[in-house]
Amino acid sequence: AFEMDTKEKTDEVFHEIPEFYTEKNLFGLDVSNLKKAKSSKFLNELLDIKIIGDYQYATLWIRIIAYLIDCLLIGILAALFLTMLVDTDIVAFSFVTSLVLLILTTLYYGYTESSEHQATIGKRIVGIKVIDLHGQRITFKKACLRYIWMFLSFLPLGAGIFAISWNKYGQAWHDIITDCLIIKNRKSKN
Repeated sequence: AFEMDTKEKTDEVFHEIPEFYTEKNLFGLDVSNLKKAKSSKFLNELLDIKIIGDYQYATLWIRIIAYLIDCLLIGILAALFLTMLVDTDIVAFSFVTSLVLLILTTLYYGYTESSEHQATIGKRIVGIKVIDLHGQRITFKKACLRYIWMFLSFLPLGAGIFAISWNKYGQAWHDIITDCLIIKNRKSKN
């Protein structure tokens, strides 16, 4: 009877986790889904696409490209905005610059990743988006927190960012903390 109760409780706990987020090997590859995929494993590796369940997870390099595009856009906007705040006191200007950049980027990531597109402009250009563990759009609050937690991923020499390469779901530390996945915009056709 005890085993039955434990199994029932285990089933209750795990029934809400989506199928695509369970039973993957260390490298995030689900052999049964790869066998069903129309394209070959070699082609997927060549294109740097990980097919798992119904989703293709964004890889490290595609995410870096999206991030660099966003940095360029934010940099241009910040430069335009900060030219209006020119001050001769360099310390005050440096503090204001940092504060404005933090607020601007947090709002940018919060708004764009919680929008109907579920992606920043950089992510939209490269064709990826942010979802929660249930495949749903994330909230504005979660998107803002995800951006703020991104600093943790950068701190130890970028180890949290490089985790994307070895995490079976292509998650950086800030994705894991906020229960998010970064996927290709379209579902794969199995």
